[in-house]
Amino acid sequence: MKLKDLNDLIIFDAFPLTYDPKQKIILTHLLHLEEQTLPQKLCTIYTTRNLAEKFKKYCEITNYKGLVSDNFCYLEPYNFTDIVIEKRHTLQIFTCESQDADHNLMILIRENGKLNYIYAGNFLDTRAALLNDDFAKWISQGVEKLYVNLKHAPDDQLYTSEQKLPLLAQCLKEIDTIVKYHEGRTFAIYLKLFGYENFIYKLLNQFPKRVVLLSNLSKFNDYSEKAADDLLAKLDVGRIFVTDGVIFEEKAKLNFEKHGNISININADVASCLPIVLNKDNYFYKFCYSPEPDIYDLQLLVCLCKPKRIYGIVDRFNMKSKPPKHLIEYCKGIAKVDTKVTKISHQQQQPNAKLENKPALPVILGPITYNQNQKGAQGGPFLDDCESDEDDS
Repeated sequence: MKLKDLNDLIIFDAFPLTYDPKQKIILTHLLHLEEQTLPQKLCTIYTTRNLAEKFKKYCEITNYKGLVSDNFCYLEPYNFTDIVIEKRHTLQIFTCESQDADHNLMILIRENGKLNYIYAGNFLDTRAALLNDDFAKWISQGVEKLYVNLKHAPDDQLYTSEQKLPLLAQCLKEIDTIVKYHEGRTFAIYLKLFGYENFIYKLLNQFPKRVVLLSNLSKFNDYSEKAADDLLAKLDVGRIFVTDGVIFEEKAKLNFEKHGNISININADVASCLPIVLNKDNYFYKFCYSPEPDIYDLQLLVCLCKPKRIYGIVDRFNMKSKPPKHLIEYCKGIAKVDTKVTKISHQQQQPNAKLENKPALPVILGPITYNQNQKGAQGGPFLDDCESDEDDS
């Protein structure tokens, strides 16, 4: 994704196929990395050492040759870094790192002392960031533009305050229900290679000494009890094997008939996931879970940052761009002026005017569209947006 104000010089979490030495990639997470096409040569990548080491290891196992030792410029969590874009144009960025196993980043960008952008990516640990004094100072005056992932934000017509979303806790609870129901069976969980580190960590805590990581997952996570594919030859009763990839129902049936194990597919596609139905003869379950911000994370971030405009992050993995009204209204409900002061002021200026409860800091929608033409495909899976000062809320 790119920010239009910065042209094509700063790109978030994407790899343009055309090499441009002036471009800078800011890598805030690794979700969908294995689904992206890497170019023959990479420009400078700004990220933390934690994410960089996993990226390097991925390049090794995929035999990718376009990465060199000086590709990375390392960001220190909760510290400042200057990025020179062009002559006389320098950005000061502040990096927030989540404290969970994913280690995702949130990037704050300041120009001429003014906080112009916050790119939240898949950052979920807003509470931890708020404990940092520098982060609190940066957001104290609000931000011009907040870029957030809206994939899990329900539409207005679907939203209720009690609505249950495919959250991590809910997914783990359902897995626990299945494991207890099929007591004595062995289980195999299939998920993506990157982005589910925190899910795996929570799973290990919930089922101590039972979870085993297989295949490439064992190379990127060092907290597995065992890490050997030959364990599949003797499936211990009660074991939970976790591997990267996808399994289809036909293969799951064969595994059930041959080994007696239950297969569980973790998928981000809501349309392919059905409600969980427990049955002793059921050998295949599909879960809808994706480790991206839910509505509660978004509400907290919007409430704290007080943005003037909210934008949806748009790329080929997430096409939801327009913030729902309930998210905007939630933000507006936070920054209210004092009722008594407002009433006195209105009476002095307009004695007959009715009191209106308006936010001290307005939220303005900026429409974003995905570039689906040939030029966009060559440039990479990132945003080609057009901004508007119209308030659509």
